Amino acid sequence: MKQLSEKITKYVIKTGAVSPELYVVYQYGFQIGLEMLCCFVTCFGIAIYMHMIPEFVVFTGIFMLLRTYAGGVHLNSFGTCYVCSVAVQTLVMYFNNKYKFTVSIAWILILMSAILILKAA
Repeated sequence: MKQLSEKITKYVIKTGAVSPELYVVYQYGFQIGLEMLCCFVTCFGIAIYMHMIPEFVVFTGIFMLLRTYAGGVHLNSFGTCYVCSVAVQTLVMYFNNKYKFTVSIAWILILMSAILILKAA
């Protein structure tokens, strides 16, 4: 991902859209964006395979909001982060497909999770 982001950044600078002084900032931004896109596309592909696109959309939206609020696990390399993210997403969709909760149980789980999140903050 780093090499591709470097090529994109060099191209953007060569076209004059960005000043060369901002090379590092744009290279990092492109790298993070490409890594997130790669993970998203992989998880979306798994959701298509599992016939769980609505569940994927809901979980991804909630998960992104939660990570924005609470932070997340920061691993040492893109590869380990990628594997961890895809595994979490896949396991959540798998268990959602395997175990069905009633509305009341779902609300209890949501409330318990919210309380735990608020206590951690």
